[in-house]
Parts: sequence; structure tokens; C-alpha cells
Amino acid sequence: MPKKQMTFADKVKKDKHLVYCPKCEGAKQSILYVESIRNDTGSWKFRERNVNVCKCNQAEIYK
Repeated sequence: MPKKQMTFADKVKKDKHLVYCPKCEGAKQSILYVESIRNDTGSWKFRERNVNVCKCNQAEIYK
């Protein structure tokens, strides 16, 4: 038997795997944090990291 095709509405309703902060009890949102760093030679490099942000540490990331 073939697998049932999911509609767009079913995909949106699908339960996501959320990680909750133990301090503020809010859901953490994963964002891409890009930091610009200057080399010794004077050229710029960009360091990218995935960071989980919640209400507690939101002020640290969005300066």
C-alpha cells in the first residue's frame, strides 16, 4: 500500500521538536549567528555558528 501524501496544511500542523529553556520556560529558536573578524593582514573573515536563542539570552545576541 502506498504511503499517504501529506498536504501543506498537514506539514504546517506537524509537531516540531522544540527545545525549552529551563530558566525562562520559553522555546529556544535556532538562528545563524555571523561574526565578522579582522585578520592580521587586514582582511575580513566571517565566522558562522548556529545558536539557540530564548528570552534569557536574546539581549546578548541582538546587541
